[in-house]
Amino acid sequence: IETLLDSLIEYTNLNSINTITTGLDTKALVLSILHREQEENQFKYAITGDFPVMDTVPKLLEKVFRNLIRNGITYNKKAEKELKIHARKLPSGLMEFSVKDNGNGIEKRYENKIFELFQTQERKDETESSGVGLPIVKKIVNSHGGTIRFESEVGVGTTFYFTWKII
Repeated sequence: IETLLDSLIEYTNLNSINTITTGLDTKALVLSILHREQEENQFKYAITGDFPVMDTVPKLLEKVFRNLIRNGITYNKKAEKELKIHARKLPSGLMEFSVKDNGNGIEKRYENKIFELFQTQERKDETESSGVGLPIVKKIVNSHGGTIRFESEVGVGTTFYFTWKII
């Protein structure tokens, strides 16, 4: 219950986060998150593409990456967990980032629900999940003029793609 309450407070308080932009090395941010996660979990990772240094709201972009990276680890029951994080600039001027895992994948019956509050395909007694992480990600991405989508295959893994406006 404590995790659920903390997640709901985080979701509700997203609008009150300091939105001052500053230069951010996005590759350094991702590496920092990956190294922190490796303190608790064993997994391999690869980073590819052109990660920019850009003006943005660091705390918000960090929340997006942290949630997607944690999901890629938490919902992966394979012995050898792998993450691939990629960045590329789109012709529209937006950045597109992706976080790909080799995990369980998302069943088709959940594909329209995963960005809704309290929705998760894992049973509560299997994985501690509030069902608030992906709605937080979507809310942040959308509030910054971006979009989020995913591709998934059960037993193979999931890739989340999100766009982020370069300020």
